[in-house]
Amino acid sequence: LEQRRAICRRLEELVSGTDWEQPDWHALDKAMGEARRQWNKTGGVPHKAWPAIRKRFDLAISKLDDRLAPERERNFNFRQRLVHEAEELAQEEDSRAATAAARNLRQQWHVSVHSHNRKEKKIWQAFNKAMDQVFEKDRAARQQFRASLDDNQHKAEALCEQLELQSRADDQAIRSQHSDLQQAIDQFTSLNLPKKTRRQLENRFDKACKALKQRIKDADKALRNEQLEQLFALHHLCVQMEAIALTDQPDAEAASKLEAQWADAAKPTREKPILHSIEQRYRTALAVINGEQTRDAFGDLAANTEHKRTLCIDLEILLHADSPGAESGRRMQRQVELMENAMKGIHPDSPNHIRKLRLDYLSTGPAEPEQQSELEERFSKLFNTAT
Repeated sequence: LEQRRAICRRLEELVSGTDWEQPDWHALDKAMGEARRQWNKTGGVPHKAWPAIRKRFDLAISKLDDRLAPERERNFNFRQRLVHEAEELAQEEDSRAATAAARNLRQQWHVSVHSHNRKEKKIWQAFNKAMDQVFEKDRAARQQFRASLDDNQHKAEALCEQLELQSRADDQAIRSQHSDLQQAIDQFTSLNLPKKTRRQLENRFDKACKALKQRIKDADKALRNEQLEQLFALHHLCVQMEAIALTDQPDAEAASKLEAQWADAAKPTREKPILHSIEQRYRTALAVINGEQTRDAFGDLAANTEHKRTLCIDLEILLHADSPGAESGRRMQRQVELMENAMKGIHPDSPNHIRKLRLDYLSTGPAEPEQQSELEERFSKLFNTAT
């Protein structure tokens, strides 16, 4: 009986002695729960004393519970809102943001005053279920992300192998790699790679790109040189055909042999304008030989001669080759002009400009017969001089 009276006193003191402006709800809830457990564990009392002590206990519990009830309801409603927010997070597409928000909700979850056990169990299970869905979704997203990194690494390695293989191809195959190379670069730069292998893969890819770019550049240069050689061979046939056409009695048999050589000669696929100019020279010479046109069709031979002389001198200057002694004055004049151009920021000594001068010579019609041989000899040397 005294133990039960002590339990009742503690409950009554909690009601009367608590600062209800700043109550420790958790401690009060815990104390009431402990009082119930002790009450149930305490032994029996005299039969006549039971109604009074029971009434006193129920009253003390009721008064304390009345104080706790508003906080119990407020706290339960607050946690119900947390459950609702957690369920919304489970539907969020951004799993990373949802996981961060879920951790914040978990920190906010706090039971100040317990509700009925059944309600507590139900709300906790609902909250945990939503939390598990959020974290599971994040785990799945992370696994998918790691899988995508692994897949991207395999793709990057395949692109490196592709470029390394392409750089070992022959020149003809290499020349078609321009678009493939840019496509590979675009694909590689779009890949999100693992941190631990990113630098290694980037270095390998850059090295493969540089090697393939150099191979493409070398192959293009080889093709340009090859086609320039083809143009020069056609030009040489034109020179011979024009020489026959400019004689008083053209040698038809020699012209026929040149026609056969022209038909068999390789025709470049690039430099179409120059090829057309050389072909026009060939057709004109053939027409003159066949009597279909007069020598006037060749145009101004003197002007052609002067133009070819100027081209030879420019090439001799740019290629640091000697000019004939008779051209010393003209060469000096051209050197002065080129220096003046250089002072104006014009630097025509690039390989492209030298190539342009050579192509210009190849497309120019015949010179005067007495000058043609000397000019061709000079040009042949200049044509074969490395730039």
